[in-house]
Amino acid sequence: MGKYDKYFYTEKDGITGPILHPEIKEKTIKVDKGKLGEFGISWEPIMHPFTMIDHSHKHDYGQILAFVSNNLKDLFDFDAEIEFHLGGEKHIITESTIVYIPGGTLHCPLIIRRVGKPFLFNNMYFTAEYMARTED
Repeated sequence: MGKYDKYFYTEKDGITGPILHPEIKEKTIKVDKGKLGEFGISWEPIMHPFTMIDHSHKHDYGQILAFVSNNLKDLFDFDAEIEFHLGGEKHIITESTIVYIPGGTLHCPLIIRRVGKPFLFNNMYFTAEYMARTED
């Protein structure tokens, strides 16, 4: 066993799931709880419309959301419509998009309105474990 083997995570190391939304039936990937230091990441395949988060909330840390085509030959081959609120503003996402959410910024709801082609949702957060709080 090599000195740096502990930094490589696979399915057998527990990076599968948990399923956070009952609408998602496919396996997901999530790594946090300090395994990556002060960083966490998850990937979820989106196959059909549903409301992912129905209320506004915020975090003390920054967050990045990515909505990307699952076409590995063309990551911009995106065919879906997502409603996402950031700082009280409503945004409609219709192409592969990365969103940065500064710490303390109110965001969501996040509603998957239409899925013409399945896509990958990626949530990255600058803390050891994801936690949300509603508006104070």
